[in-house]
Amino acid sequence: MPDANQLALAAALTRRAGQLCIGLEQGVADIYEQVTPVTAELLRWWFGDDACQSRAFNFHPGQ
Repeated sequence: MPDANQLALAAALTRRAGQLCIGLEQGVADIYEQVTPVTAELLRWWFGDDACQSRAFNFHPGQ
């Protein structure tokens, strides 16, 4: 079972990731500046209109 410090770290990382991903669907998220060009391209594809509309369900926020 995780201890309180592990849970606090997980919560803090989740908050930070959420902040970095604001604007992901519009292609303007801060996370694009912190990943490799290939990862940024994949994120833009995965969260672009065409890809989002073609899948039956979208990603969970933690993904």
